[in-house]
This record gives sequence, C-alpha cells and structure tokens, in this order.
Amino acid sequence: MLSELPPLNALRFFEAAARHLSFKQAADELGLTPSAVSYEIKRLEEFLATPLFHRLNRALVLTEDGMRYLADVRPALQRLAAATLRVRPQPPRAGVLSVSVLPSFGTRCLVPNLASFRARLPGIDLRIAAGYERAVPGRGGIDCCIRYGEGGWAGVAAERLAPEAVFPVCAPALLGSAQARLTPADLVRLPLLHDVGEVAWEEWLTSFGVEPPPPSGTIFTESAMLLQAACDGHGVALARSVLVRADLRAGRLVRPVQEALPVRNAYWLVCPQGPMTPLLERFRDWLLEEIFS
Repeated sequence: MLSELPPLNALRFFEAAARHLSFKQAADELGLTPSAVSYEIKRLEEFLATPLFHRLNRALVLTEDGMRYLADVRPALQRLAAATLRVRPQPPRAGVLSVSVLPSFGTRCLVPNLASFRARLPGIDLRIAAGYERAVPGRGGIDCCIRYGEGGWAGVAAERLAPEAVFPVCAPALLGSAQARLTPADLVRLPLLHDVGEVAWEEWLTSFGVEPPPPSGTIFTESAMLLQAACDGHGVALARSVLVRADLRAGRLVRPVQEALPVRNAYWLVCPQGPMTPLLERFRDWLLEEIFS
C-alpha cells in the first residue's frame, strides 16, 4: 500500500488549490509561486493518470475524479496533522493553560468556577479540552490533565487531588413535603436514574443490605446528563461526590440518605514528568481550594 502513496507535498497543494479553486490563492497561503503549485499538481495528476481540475480561462473547476479524491484526501491530511500534534512536544505558551478533562468534570466543576479561576489566576486564559480519549500532557498543546482513575500511569507525573465516594442525590421536590431522613431501603420506591459508571444501583443497594429492584428507568451514558436529570426532578441518581458539590451547596440537589460507598478511583492532576511549573502549581492550589475542598 505504501508504494501507492503520491508525493505528500503535492497533496497539500492539491487540497489548498481545491479549497480556493485558484492556484494563485493556494500559492499565497503556502508561501510559493502559482507556477510551483501548478507544477506539483501536474505531477500529482500524472501520478494518478487522471486530471483533477478543469483549467478554464479564469477559473479552476474540480473534475469528478478531483471531487472524489478531495473527499478522501482532506480528512486524511487532517488526521495526519492531529496525529502530529499529539506526538510533537509543544513550546510553552505564555498566558494560556490548556487542560484536558472528561466532559462531566468540565461541565460540573470547571465551568461553574471560571470566575474564581480568573480572580485567582488573572491574565491566564484557560483552554478546556473535553473528551474521552486519554490525552498526554506535554503533547498536542495539552499542559495538564485531570484524570479519574486508580493512578499509576506510565510516563507522566500524577498528583492525587481527592478520593471519591458514590451516594444517591435527587431534587428536593422529589421527596415531597416529607423531608424526613430516608433509609437505603426506601429508595427502591422512588424512580431510579441509571448511568454506565463504575457503580450501578444493584451494587450500591446490595452493599447496604437492600434487595435491588428489577432494572428499570432511564439510562444515561454521560454523568453530566444524569445529574441534570436529577436536578430536574426526574429521579434519584448515584453521584460521584466531586461532581455534585456545587449542586448540594446551592440546594439544587439533596442527599436523601447519608450512606456513601467509597470507590478505588480518585481524581488526579497529571502533568509532564519533571518539576511542576509555577503556573501548574498555582492551578493545582486553586483546584484543591475551590473544587476539591
């Protein structure tokens, strides 16, 4: 397959010319002359044994083969660029802190505390990169990561921020006028919300001596949606303590029972190996005081 690869530079020239439908504009973007772009695309057409453009008097028009080729080449070039950014170390950027987080942590913990971040770290722009892929700090423009897990990751420095426990939460209105303390056994009479997290209702209830009911109710694949449903009064959710601290303080959620199940996973600040930079130290201190206290 590798022997069938065309000249890779010619692919860049082709994509730029196809985007602008102009050799001149492509040349301006690439810092070349129009004749150099035209020459490279001609080489590519000879390699492919098919024309990619109709060269009209004052315009370029993609041929049918050119349109089909562009549809494959453009995403391939984008993937190559993204793969390179993930591997190549990025130079330090003054005034910007790029943090990789899970979407649930970004939504429930970082975004509500942006004002506090700006007050504590003035002049620093926070870039929140939310996703499920495990980013590597020091690569792809990522300065640090907030990971949830057991730790022990190779090739990085990880500092434990907080342990974690799982307990039920719900909107106050779901309990009605009777705000008396419930027991875990009482929860099975309420609508239960489910997610695909590390602890299911069956395990949680069994841990406190309660026979779990047959599985039923809404199932979510993302913690932030689960907790929003709980805030809106749709049922009782099993929540990680860190994700609901702000909701509990604000009264949007309450704990119908006080029982909690500790879990092995914890939150970690993951940084490149070596001494922590002053900016990362300030960010860690802010996390511990504002989010994990």
